[in-house]
Amino acid sequence: MNLLVVGINHRNADVDLRERFAVARDDISGTCRKLVECPQIAEAVVVSTCNRVEVYVSAAPDTNDRELIDALHATMGSRSDDFYDLTGEAALKHLMRVSASLDSMVLGEPQILGQIKEAFALAQEAKSVGSCLYQAFTAAIRTAKKVRSETAIAQASVSVGHVAVELARTIFGELDEVKVLLVGAGKMGVLAASKLAQSGARKVLVINRTFQKAKDLADTHEWSASVYEDLTLLLADVDVVICSTGARHAVLTQDVVRSATKKRRFRPLFLIDIAVPRDIEPGCGDLSDVYLYNIDDLEEVSKTNAKLRQSELNAAEAMIENQLSRALLRQQEQGAEPMIVRLRKHTHRL
Repeated sequence: MNLLVVGINHRNADVDLRERFAVARDDISGTCRKLVECPQIAEAVVVSTCNRVEVYVSAAPDTNDRELIDALHATMGSRSDDFYDLTGEAALKHLMRVSASLDSMVLGEPQILGQIKEAFALAQEAKSVGSCLYQAFTAAIRTAKKVRSETAIAQASVSVGHVAVELARTIFGELDEVKVLLVGAGKMGVLAASKLAQSGARKVLVINRTFQKAKDLADTHEWSASVYEDLTLLLADVDVVICSTGARHAVLTQDVVRSATKKRRFRPLFLIDIAVPRDIEPGCGDLSDVYLYNIDDLEEVSKTNAKLRQSELNAAEAMIENQLSRALLRQQEQGAEPMIVRLRKHTHRL
């Protein structure tokens, strides 16, 4: 199989490195087009989430794996020492495990399959998908659906947003009297809001660059919404801030948070950043009475979730092995079809 993946994830790279190579959704199609302009790369799909950045490619004719890996790093501006790379069958198995959320920080989380589907769709729009990646991604998506429907790996599934709220509960206990500021009303914000509501949080304020999105999310849970321009003022009053915007630069700088702490009279402020690129400058954690947690810190919280689902992991892994064998067999059969046709034509002429 002419397939290669090069990537970093929460296991081998901290948030600093993942942030450096993260690709915004609006840039994924352009990145795919840029990759296939490289003579050694025939096809490309880019997967960029808060916990991983992976590039799946197939090689152009007469290009070996080493040439392909070197060309990929040259195009991305990355170093091979920082990234893992897998080829052929190992790359396909990895894609299946990623799609089925077996390689996620939160085992069984439901978001990754949607992110894989979206990455695949964006690459197709960019016309950077050929037969190799089409077969690989359709097989991986089919396998992930099977794992989710035929095992209990996804039962009571949680997201990173859910884990962020669990962290808040660990800090405060009950959340009914805790003042929470939720910054961002996108997918992660919606998931965090759902978990906040389930946890009994009542004093929640939602802000978003688009006020109507913030209001719609707040209204769903009978909370309040505010305009984005009030962000710095609101920091003086809340207990915990959960940030999950899609901004390319920090929305909370050290200067902004320092200014807010002066008005808080030594009350602690807990900042939970679940965005990549990060929404909160790392230096905020150096300020007095400010406690900053980023997405890497959430991994410890998520380990409890992994233990609960470990019993289903073996069944899911066995299913992936089975689907991998089937996919490889289909590929061999498809590769043999042209030769069979030629043999039949030759026999007919005889």
